[in-house]
Amino acid sequence: AGAAKVADDAAHGRSASLAASLDYGFSRAFTKDEHAVLALLALFQGFVDISDLCRMGTPGLAGGPLPAAADLDRAAWIGLLDRAAGIGLLTAYGNGYYAVHPAIPWHLHSLFSQHYGAPGSPAALQAIRAWTTAISALGDHCHRQYEAGHADVIRVLTLNEANLLRARSHALEHRWLDLILGVMRGLRALYENTGRRVEWRQLVSGVLPS
Repeated sequence: AGAAKVADDAAHGRSASLAASLDYGFSRAFTKDEHAVLALLALFQGFVDISDLCRMGTPGLAGGPLPAAADLDRAAWIGLLDRAAGIGLLTAYGNGYYAVHPAIPWHLHSLFSQHYGAPGSPAALQAIRAWTTAISALGDHCHRQYEAGHADVIRVLTLNEANLLRARSHALEHRWLDLILGVMRGLRALYENTGRRVEWRQLVSGVLPS
């Protein structure tokens, strides 16, 4: 998820350094403006849904749309991420779904820091809140679909479980109480459908005030 640091020296060159190879690939394949957009992938926990990226740029987003995402529609996002998949940074599943290659999350976190600053900076917090808002909306939507009898959304929730848990963590850490409900609704639908009631109760106890 990007927490681990790779013991790697870019000075060794592209043939011996993963960092140098990734730097070269990013600089050759994408513009600097696109770097700021791709840096948002650092917020995802391995699985990326284009719909979440689109939500981060919508005008009606609480706190305002994220500037880096505001001018990109679904087709533009898919075009950009398909290019990233073409050079091995992502795996494209189709329908706007992608997996981040396991070797590059730490590089994306470095890219995120370059464009949005250190954790806790205003730009970083705005990006994190926009992402958390998007994931909360996903959880709420899937919950409503599940309650309406559309059990196929469980697959979407399963793929997004790590994202939902990370969004829950952000919401609790920053006391974004308005965002917790949607995240928890999505997790409830997933855990109840898959018989994980003990885990669900543990999540609830972590949210309720002591």
